[in-house]
Formats: sequence, C-alpha cells, structure tokens
Amino acid sequence: MHKTNDHTHADTYNQASESPQGAAPFGSAQAPAYTQNSVPVIPQDGQFWKGALIGVGVALLISNDTVQKSLMKGASTLFDAAQAGVEEVKEKFEDIRAERDQSANQEAKK
Repeated sequence: MHKTNDHTHADTYNQASESPQGAAPFGSAQAPAYTQNSVPVIPQDGQFWKGALIGVGVALLISNDTVQKSLMKGASTLFDAAQAGVEEVKEKFEDIRAERDQSANQEAKK
C-alpha cells in the first residue's frame, strides 16, 4: 500500500471507521442509534391539546367569509371610534390652549 506521513490508507480507513458511540461509521448502511432523549416526544399534556383545539377553531372561524366580514365591520367601527376620540382630544387640547393664551393676555394687560 501507498504510505503517506507514516500512515497507510488502511490505517486511515480503520481510524475513520471508528466512530463515536451510537453513530454509524462513514459509508455504513447501518441506521444511527437513537437515545431516549433524541426520539420525538408526543405531548401528553392537556394544555397542549387544549391549545391545539383552540388554534384549529380559530383558524376555521377566521377562514369563514361571514366571520371575516363581521370582524372587518367591527374593526372599522373601532377605528372610527378611535378617530373620533382622537379628534375630541385634539379639540379639548385646543380649547385648553386657547384658554391659557387668553388668560396670559389678560395678565399681560394688567
């Protein structure tokens, strides 16, 4: 065999075939060994299933055209109410500013 740096190809192959515990050597058809921690776990917790069912229900409701229209109408109503509230706050702010300016002018005249 051809030697390279005091190692033969056979030595290199033997070293490469040694693999960590539970892992198949390179080029092997052997399936990797799974440990107990590496196997996917199916959740048994009731909270998971409750959340999954709620998620499915919400997805079904949101995909319904009637529900979508109702949600959009509600969102539009809320947006309009918010805009009206902002306009009301702006008006009150302007009234307070005008009163402040008026009282400042009256004090300046004294």
